Formats: sequence, C-alpha cells, structure tokens
Amino acid sequence: MYDYGTTGFITKPNGKKITKIVYIIIEYVENGLLFELCQSAGSMGEVAGRYFMEQLKDVLVLLDEKGVAHRDLKLEKIMVGEKLQLKTADFGFASYKNISRLNSYRGTKTYMAPEIKE
Repeated sequence: MYDYGTTGFITKPNGKKITKIVYIIIEYVENGLLFELCQSAGSMGEVAGRYFMEQLKDVLVLLDEKGVAHRDLKLEKIMVGEKLQLKTADFGFASYKNISRLNSYRGTKTYMAPEIKE
C-alpha cells in the first residue's frame, strides 16, 4: 500500500520516495462508449444519427480551430454522457504543432483509409 501523505511525495512500501507525481483527473461518463451504444441499439434512424453527427461535426470544427489533429478518432474513442452528449477521449496520438506537415500515420490500421495505408 502506498502512503499518499500531504508531504509532496509518495512513499512506497519498500521505503523509496517518489517526488515527481502526476495526477490524472478524469470525468465519469455515464453511458459508456458510442461504439457500445451502436452495437446495442442497432439502427438509430435519421433523427438520432443527425443528433450525433452534429455533435461530431462540432467537435471536429473545434479541434480544427484549435489546430489539433486527433489522429485516432473512432467510435471506441467517443463517450456518451448522461444527456446523450458526446465526449471525445484518448488524445494519445493527437498533434497540435505543425499539423499541416504531418506525414506519418498513427491510429488503428483497420480504420485507416486505403490511401493512407498505401
């Protein structure tokens, strides 16, 4: 068991002190992944599809305005909140510097467009 005291470091069971601590705070999202919703719901219909696509468009516009390329956006990286609002997650492959010069591919190969694979 780790000792998470208020001293600014963590003491491991073997007595070693860890001074460089990074805390990750995440938001709880009630309804899981969009991928799971699509699997369980099946066909959504045009109204529901438009509702989600509008939100995805807004996310992509915002990322573009901020100069961010997600580079691995797929249903498994989009979460559904309490009021069916979409939340984009996992920016592990994201880039925000010189995105117009990106020439390497990242992400899940099975989701990549054929021209990128070539």
